[in-house]
Amino acid sequence: MVAHQDVVITVLGAAAGLAGLVLVFLGIVVTTFQSYNTVDAATVLPGFRRDAKVTLGSFAFGLVSVGLSTAWLLTRNNQGLYIAAIAAFVGQLLLLVLAAGLVTKRVLWAQ
Repeated sequence: MVAHQDVVITVLGAAAGLAGLVLVFLGIVVTTFQSYNTVDAATVLPGFRRDAKVTLGSFAFGLVSVGLSTAWLLTRNNQGLYIAAIAAFVGQLLLLVLAAGLVTKRVLWAQ
């Protein structure tokens, strides 16, 4: 059986790595938005804001997962922190998939 410590250390590293990856998607959103002229930017801004919010949400879940994992490693044997760290990591993964899809759609299939 895998020890909780091994799982938490793995989640800590993966959450931190994915949080960095998410910032790439945020950079793509910002760069693509900035490529619009002033007139068009006002009409496309709501969609870009939505994509940025999902991307930032994934980043936030990653930071929460890192924080919870670190807290668990400092306290040990806290089942609540363990479950919360895993749940935050799963949330980060789900939001990362959503963000990747939204950003890819916005950049490649934008009008």
